[in-house]
Amino acid sequence: MCEQCEAKTLNYSKAEDDTFLGKYHLVKATKDGYSMKAGDWGLVEVNDPDFIFSVTPWPSPWVDCTENELDSLSGEDSKEDIRWTHAADKFIQEVYDSGCFRTTAELVFLCQKNGYVEHTTKPLTETIQHWLFHHLGVYMMTHSEPLEDNV
Repeated sequence: MCEQCEAKTLNYSKAEDDTFLGKYHLVKATKDGYSMKAGDWGLVEVNDPDFIFSVTPWPSPWVDCTENELDSLSGEDSKEDIRWTHAADKFIQEVYDSGCFRTTAELVFLCQKNGYVEHTTKPLTETIQHWLFHHLGVYMMTHSEPLEDNV
């Protein structure tokens, strides 16, 4: 039985042409499966998730800030930025741990194809984990409800 069936996943991608990075359906496990635990997220092309993660990504409100602007954040904003950065780092570790070399290399390629550029002047998107965490967070905000007809 496929992982999606075993974990009783809910699909959050609205249609074939509404996938994340033009390829992945966003799913969430409702019960423990073989690899997914209840509450885990997955990026799926077909049947089994290519990537599994427990951290729910969210967009950074400071994504367009320069390093100087980030350095001048107030105490509470600075704490939130640190929390976001740590969550992004945990997220990417889970993504890398759950994917194979081929799917991870393809994920990097898809990020580049969809706007990721190394060595930008914006610190929160200069690393792929921060770019991916932010953009998946944006996608999740617009895809916050599971579809009625999950398959």
